[in-house]
Amino acid sequence: MLKIIYFLLFVFLLLSSKLQASHLIAGEMTYKLVGPNQYEFTVYYYRDCRPPSQGGGNINALVEDEPLFISIFDGNNFFKADSIISNETVILPIVNSNNCISSSQQPCLSRMKFVFQENLPPSNNEYTILNQRCCMGTSIVNIINPSNLGNSFYCKILPQNLGLNSSAVFRPFNNEILCVNKKYSFDVSASDPDGDSLSYALCDVDLGGDPNTPKPSITSGNLPNFTHPIYTGSLSAAIPMTGISLDAETGMLNINTSLQGSYIVSICCNEWRGGVIINTIKRICTYTIQNCNLSVSASIGCDPTIQLGNFGKTCLANCKDRTIAFKNNSTGAISYHWDFGVLGLKNDTSNLKDPVFSYPAKGRYKVSLKCFGTNCSDSISEFINIDEDILSADFTVDGNLCIGDYIQFNGLGASSSDMVAAYHWSFTNPKYQLQSDIINPYYAFQHDGILQVKMNVFNSKGCYALAEKELNLTSLNVKAFGDTILPKGIAVKLYATGAETYHWDYGLKNSNTKLPFSDLQNPTVTKNLEGDYIFYVTGSNFDGCIGKDSLSLIYSIDSKVFVPNAFSPNNDGLNDRLKISLSGYDLVYFKIYNRRGQEVFYTNDVNIEWDGRYKGGELGIDTYYWVASAIDLNDKIQIFKGDIILIR
Repeated sequence: MLKIIYFLLFVFLLLSSKLQASHLIAGEMTYKLVGPNQYEFTVYYYRDCRPPSQGGGNINALVEDEPLFISIFDGNNFFKADSIISNETVILPIVNSNNCISSSQQPCLSRMKFVFQENLPPSNNEYTILNQRCCMGTSIVNIINPSNLGNSFYCKILPQNLGLNSSAVFRPFNNEILCVNKKYSFDVSASDPDGDSLSYALCDVDLGGDPNTPKPSITSGNLPNFTHPIYTGSLSAAIPMTGISLDAETGMLNINTSLQGSYIVSICCNEWRGGVIINTIKRICTYTIQNCNLSVSASIGCDPTIQLGNFGKTCLANCKDRTIAFKNNSTGAISYHWDFGVLGLKNDTSNLKDPVFSYPAKGRYKVSLKCFGTNCSDSISEFINIDEDILSADFTVDGNLCIGDYIQFNGLGASSSDMVAAYHWSFTNPKYQLQSDIINPYYAFQHDGILQVKMNVFNSKGCYALAEKELNLTSLNVKAFGDTILPKGIAVKLYATGAETYHWDYGLKNSNTKLPFSDLQNPTVTKNLEGDYIFYVTGSNFDGCIGKDSLSLIYSIDSKVFVPNAFSPNNDGLNDRLKISLSGYDLVYFKIYNRRGQEVFYTNDVNIEWDGRYKGGELGIDTYYWVASAIDLNDKIQIFKGDIILIR
């Protein structure tokens, strides 16, 4: 009986441990130097405070977040441990809650703050101050097995030979309702008390703790090696969800996705001093995207070309005249109010749907749009860069403007105060549109006509310039005709069409040797030839386009009547027509009969061909019979007969 009691107690503790998991939404640790060797640390836990029945964390897990366990390592070696009592716990309001958003779940976010000081003697090693806590939310969809994973929150103090430092500090993390197919822009930037330069990146989550040890207290040994989660599908630390981008310079995080779910995201802030990264702080956070009913949805439109060239930094940019024509993509609204974000101005607003505004100077501005419906409103903000630069754009074209020929485009861009960082091309014809982001693209176009070519160049600030030209692509359909059988020594005239200049060569059939013949369009063959010859014509136009065709001349010693024994009128360009060829004869008639003796084709003109039809309808696969009457060189009428197989 005692064993059963112990077993039930073990199961209860195990279940209690697991119930205490899955409540952390975000977290971070920062520090500042407050005196000689004295550092003040701040840790934030952002926690899901919904009741468990609504998918929130277990109440016991929230209670057991206090005290906070920290372990300090001098280099790789344990230095000391401590436990910290929280300074405050607050419920954060939903900053974007309004009657326009109808969502299935209202988020509850509790922020717990711990502030403590530690004296860290000068060391040639790097100090690491570490806290580990489990667990992440069970609804996270972008990593494997999230409910069994915890986070490591830590800071690193510079070795004494690298100087003194206080870490950067993130802006507060807000409680917001996030909906699918709606763009959100979050300022996740930080400020640095030392004036160090900052850059931002999406980075790996550092794991620590598990359901069996949800808040490790490390009191000896070495600094643990941090492991990282396994992402689902094609997602990664750098791309933790679809539709996410982070501006490396400004710390603006953009999210616009059509996929529901909770996504864990790690944001790194790097501190630069003297061109070298001296410190990095991390914020681990979870963004939950849900299906919402948006009766009014505010949206500022983006020029996709500008956004592409600007590497997703900002939605809009202008460097020429500091004037922007804003695009309003909002839905469900009946009125609007814009604030263009010029500090100190009261008239930098508009109630037009699509306003135009000229900025007084270069800089970074926060543009806000508020949309009003019948009973509610929605708002959105975008950061834009207004810079001053003189960009020029032009391009050259190498190659013949002919379909099927490769044409090389050479981008020429210049920036007066920066470097050209990106190119974007578009090639538009009524039948297709192509795009390219390389500086010198090349294509072999397959359709003639007017081709509209546009090229945008961008500098690293997002400024852009446009060059555009129209090119007339031409094609040649050079045709030589017709195939002929004739007696030796008889002159024959050749014909060609479709080009502006022509050149003929000839040679024996099945021979690779070609001899030049004529540069006339319609030359006459008077050579004393014998056998099967191919005459090749090459035509060109003034754009340099080239087309080719050929015909055969069969010179026979004796009189001859020739009809192919098979043909395939299936419109594939090969053997689609059947005709009679004569050498030393004049045609009287040429007739074709089906198996029932019905005449299906008749001609007395040697140049008229049969297309396999009778009275406008296609005849089927079968064997047909032909009869020809011809007058020889002695004016005698002779009859010739044979079979034809029609193939489709």
